[in-house]
Amino acid sequence: MESLRQGLKDAGVPESQVFFEMFTKASKPAVEHSTIDPQPEHDGAEHDGEVVFARSNKTVNWQASDNILEFAEANGLNPPYSCRQGICGTCQCKLLEGDVEYVETPTATIEDGSALICISKPKTSRLVLDL
Repeated sequence: MESLRQGLKDAGVPESQVFFEMFTKASKPAVEHSTIDPQPEHDGAEHDGEVVFARSNKTVNWQASDNILEFAEANGLNPPYSCRQGICGTCQCKLLEGDVEYVETPTATIEDGSALICISKPKTSRLVLDL
């Protein structure tokens, strides 16, 4: 969206004539440190383990990444996505084996046996996705 806005500006379109909408999650309100629940223990998948992209016939050792979607892209895959915030559900992927943990609370409805890869990381040391 930013590149489109810049292109319009470069073409001489006045900013007052450019309209757009952004659909994002509402920002989280500030919370005092004493009220924050501790994060659950992680089983080590953050730094080791493997992710199997079954349809792509690709197995890759998990290396710390913000989420599975970015990890897949860094390893040559092009999964579907849209919002990258767990809102739209476009990145929903079947879990064939293993489990994920969410780095943010999903807003989209998630089918049983599936995960939103844009806001999740492997929770188990082996994760097999239908990608």
